[in-house]
Amino acid sequence: MKKAIIGFAAFAALAATSVSAMSLADASAKVGEAAKDPKTMSQVVKQLNKDDQVAFLAKVNAAIDGLNAPLADKTKLYVEAAMAAFESVSPDNRAAMLAEIYATSSLESLTVLNESLGGKVADGSKPEEVKKVAVDTMKIIQARNAGDGNEGVRDGFAALMFIRSSNGKPADLRETLISGLPANSRELARDEWFPAALGEGREKSYEPMLAVGDGARQPELGDGWVAPTLVADASIYGMLSSDLATAPGGKTSGAFSDMALDDTTYALPMRMNSDPLTAQPRSASPSDPWSGQYRRGSGFKGSEEAKGYPGQTTY
Repeated sequence: MKKAIIGFAAFAALAATSVSAMSLADASAKVGEAAKDPKTMSQVVKQLNKDDQVAFLAKVNAAIDGLNAPLADKTKLYVEAAMAAFESVSPDNRAAMLAEIYATSSLESLTVLNESLGGKVADGSKPEEVKKVAVDTMKIIQARNAGDGNEGVRDGFAALMFIRSSNGKPADLRETLISGLPANSRELARDEWFPAALGEGREKSYEPMLAVGDGARQPELGDGWVAPTLVADASIYGMLSSDLATAPGGKTSGAFSDMALDDTTYALPMRMNSDPLTAQPRSASPSDPWSGQYRRGSGFKGSEEAKGYPGQTTY
């Protein structure tokens, strides 16, 4: 029976990898939908080949740019599209997708993306690995941004992403990344951009960086919106650094990477970055029966002891 189960899983995996990829032409019909729905973005990206995955994000970002919508709304769409795209690509395409994110997302959205991606693209507990990943990936990002006109500040946002990932180690990472920026941006990054963005000795602000862009300004996203994150499970925060470390042509060895197979379709093990099964529903409102302050016994809002568990007072 065990062999049969293993055989079925292998067959399912083989069937999944043999599915024909969606063409960029077919995917283009879904650009408008993907621009407004990160689920569609994810579904389409997973069906495209590597080059088309990156090209599709560029098309989606162009569609977002053309929307007649408030700055805050467009910023949210850029962030949601970028995060969905990055999480949906295979490990060896993550560096290229990062480069496209920093090249085609709005400057305003990069104020959010450098924080959402920061801490997830490298394992801060391994300083030397962080430095190698950061330097190698920045080369790919900077090559994509070259000639943009705002390449210095776009590269600066990408460098901030790695600085946030590093937890201050190695100590020379920040200066190393600054030294790799375009010559006309290094002094600004060292003295103005990064201290302000990191809130060092002053109130945190991206205004010095956004001032480089024509008319760019800090978006007011409101207190009710929370930027999407990539990895919920802290035990695999180093996953993306393993993927990026091998991106320039080596074979990936990230055992916990989110591969191309869809676990919900092919009965494969749950994705490591999904919410844990032990998660409990929460509510800050005492009027909700699932409020965390109530027991899980029977009766109204857990007012009675659960059968078989005398004295139960918590979940």
